[in-house]
Formats: sequence, C-alpha cells, structure tokens
Amino acid sequence: MDKFTMIRMVDSGDEDYPLIWKWYENGNYDKIANYLEEWDYGESHEESDPKLGLYDRTLFKDDTYELIYNISLGGVFALFAKLQ
Repeated sequence: MDKFTMIRMVDSGDEDYPLIWKWYENGNYDKIANYLEEWDYGESHEESDPKLGLYDRTLFKDDTYELIYNISLGGVFALFAKLQ
C-alpha cells in the first residue's frame, strides 16, 4: 500500500479558497491539483493518510498526487503526495 504525506489543505478561511472553489464548480480538478502542487517542496516525509473524514471524495489522482475534497468539514481541499 502506498504511503502519503499532506502537501497543503485549503478551507474557506484561506485567501485562495474562492479561486479554488471556482475551479471546483467548473470541474477543473486538475487545475486545483496543479495549483496546490506549488507547495510541494519535496521536504515533507511525515506520513498521513489521504483522508480527512467520512465524506471524502477523491477529485484527482495520478502517479504522484491525490486531491481530496470533504464537504462535511466546510468544504476542505487537501493535496497529498506519495512518499518515495
């Protein structure tokens, strides 16, 4: 089983949330993932499950990243990266 680390979590209190929400409403999940990848400095090795809560939904997944959205936490987006 793959191991992941969280790159960034964005909720409604973050200043870039409106931009991310716009992409979400338009179904541009890859744009959200690409935007959040900017915070991947390759330095984090703290393991965390690509899961936030009961109502998680995977919006985007490739060989490196997994983008999770959870509406039950007020609309939280979280990008996880696979640990090498």
